[in-house]
Amino acid sequence: LVGAANRDAHEAFDAWLARQDFAHKVVLRGNHDPSRADFPLSNATYATKAGPLALPLANGQVCRVYCAPHGSYRAFGADLARELKAGTVDVFLSHAPPRGTLDVTYQDRSAGSKQLLATLRDACARGGRAPPLWVCGHIHEAAGIVEGTGAVAGTTFVNAASVAANAVTCSAAGSHGCARNEGGRAADVWL
Repeated sequence: LVGAANRDAHEAFDAWLARQDFAHKVVLRGNHDPSRADFPLSNATYATKAGPLALPLANGQVCRVYCAPHGSYRAFGADLARELKAGTVDVFLSHAPPRGTLDVTYQDRSAGSKQLLATLRDACARGGRAPPLWVCGHIHEAAGIVEGTGAVAGTTFVNAASVAANAVTCSAAGSHGCARNEGGRAADVWL
């Protein structure tokens, strides 16, 4: 999500989302994002609280997505564990990666969520099914794709925090990516 303090950047992000040819668009609240944001052009769903979404597909099936935006990790543990145990999560979207997966910082430290990892391990140990796809962000320098092993074999993990291959220099804090919007102005892009 584009930091809402910059209205032009937010509107540019919404316009970009509107041009993406997908039936459903979900934006998770990140650690620098407002508690409310509207996406009038793209009609994207802005997830600020943990919970499931049922997205109807053109073939009549439903894609079951579980969202865990920034700040929701302590609140969803039991709810997510139930969903995983029932095998009802097709896609898991979380702001942060689970600890130990696509989460190594520039300081060479694992900075993923211990809560996410514990919930996933516990649910799988109790007969649950890890989701086939887990998309996260937050640790921009750890962007990439890996296949799960062991209890999470069959899960593809994607850290989509990377903005673009030609991203401009990031802020001194190094906590977000930077990109140029269509007008050539710098736009902060957050995930």
